Amino acid sequence: VPISPPDTSIVIVAIDDQAFKSLPGKWPYPNFYYGKLVENLDKAGAKLIVFDIEITEKSEENMDDDLYFARAVTDAKNVVLAGKVVFDVGSYGTENRELLKPIAPLLRTPATWGLVNAVYDMDGFLRQYLLYYDVNNKRYYSLSLEATQKLENIKISQDQDPHSRFFKVGNHSIPKVSANTMLINFLGPAESIRTYSLASVLDDSTFELSGDEDTDIFEMHKKWGTFRDKVVFIGATAEELQDNKLTPFRDYKGRKRNIPGVEVHARSEEHT
Repeated sequence: VPISPPDTSIVIVAIDDQAFKSLPGKWPYPNFYYGKLVENLDKAGAKLIVFDIEITEKSEENMDDDLYFARAVTDAKNVVLAGKVVFDVGSYGTENRELLKPIAPLLRTPATWGLVNAVYDMDGFLRQYLLYYDVNNKRYYSLSLEATQKLENIKISQDQDPHSRFFKVGNHSIPKVSANTMLINFLGPAESIRTYSLASVLDDSTFELSGDEDTDIFEMHKKWGTFRDKVVFIGATAEELQDNKLTPFRDYKGRKRNIPGVEVHARSEEHT
């Protein structure tokens, strides 16, 4: 059973079935959408905006979309982006690590970025969460740790005892499972964190959804204060995007449900 009520200071904006139905563009969405999303969340008073979407390729059709997105990120000043470490086997069986970073216009903004690599157990379940990877003698932290650094205006010390049972993040001491992982403190099944469709956050008075879906609902969200002072994680929940994970809550109350990867990051930041 859930061990405590969810943290209501964290919400999720999801690329879900409603987004697929309502948004005029097709997946993968243009970077204009993400720029508009950041603008709207900033106007709505979001405390922190965290992307579990890898923006690692420039727009092919309209480069202005990339610049618009970058300007929105710069203006908001409270965005954390996503990247990852890619592994391959080199000569003599050595493991090579390469970074897949956000696109250059985004790297030139005040945004930070964190790793979204998943750490699976032997049975394919997700119980552990990455703390960091070292690449070319530099340390890169996970998405939730970068979010914590940004949120609390702290800097993680790299001068830590590798043999310690704890990893220090500001005033937090995180019990380690391995040198660079922690256990995820799951509080419940999927959708334990309040979730809103990407379509509803884009749907303001200037953005047209498809057909009868356009209601300008985001104008009401601003009045209601839905996102005011919230930490907002953005990621995929639609099954087609294949980012749903096996977790210990897979068969909760007899209902088989996987948890979206974005919710895993949100839970990990919640309990840092």
